[in-house]
Amino acid sequence: MNKSLKKQDNIEKKIIESINFFLKKYKKKFSKKNINTKLLNNILDSLDFVNFIIKIEKDFKVKIPVHLIDTDLTFNKIKILLKKLK
Repeated sequence: MNKSLKKQDNIEKKIIESINFFLKKYKKKFSKKNINTKLLNNILDSLDFVNFIIKIEKDFKVKIPVHLIDTDLTFNKIKILLKKLK
C-alpha cells in the first residue's frame, strides 16, 4: 500500500509541476484549493491547455484519446484519467 501512495503522490506532483510550468509566465502557482477548478479558461488559456495535454502525454508516456479531453477537465479528472491509461 505504501508503494501505491508514493506512486499517487508522484502522479500528483508531476501534474502540478506541469500546470505550474505554464502558469509561470503569468506569475501564478497552482495550489491544492484549485483541485476542482476547470483548467481550461479558469487556470489556463486554450493554447496553454493544449500544450499542457501534450506535456502530460510526454511526461507520463501515454496517449490521451481526444474523446476523453473536454472543457470540464480538472486536476482530479486528469489524475483519474492517467491512472486508467497506465
